[in-house]
Amino acid sequence: MPCGSPEGAALRKPNQGGIADGEEENMTRGQAEARKTAIRAVRSQARRLGIDPATLDDRQALAVLDDIARAEPALVASEWYLNATESQIKQFVREWNRWKRSLIPGNSGRGL
Repeated sequence: MPCGSPEGAALRKPNQGGIADGEEENMTRGQAEARKTAIRAVRSQARRLGIDPATLDDRQALAVLDDIARAEPALVASEWYLNATESQIKQFVREWNRWKRSLIPGNSGRGL
C-alpha cells in the first residue's frame, strides 16, 4: 500500500511522532513561554548581581542561566535550560539578541 493512499495514511502515527493534533502546538507554545521565562530569569539574576543585563552578550546570558540551573534546578527556567535542545538554545540566543536590540533608541524590536 503506498504511503500517499488513504489506507497508508491511516497507518501513520499523527505528526510522525504520535503526538495528538493540537498537542504539538501546545508544546511549542509551552516551550516559547518557558524560554521567555528563562530570559527574564537571566535579566533578574544579573540585576541581583549588580549587573546591567543589557551589557551581557548571549554567551554570558547562557552562563548566568547555567548558574541558575545549577543553584535552583526546579525552577521553570532551569528545567527548560537543562532539557533544551541545541535548536532551543539557538532560539534563546536569537531572542536574547532581539531583546538587546530592542533597547537601542529608535529600534522597533519587541522586548520580552
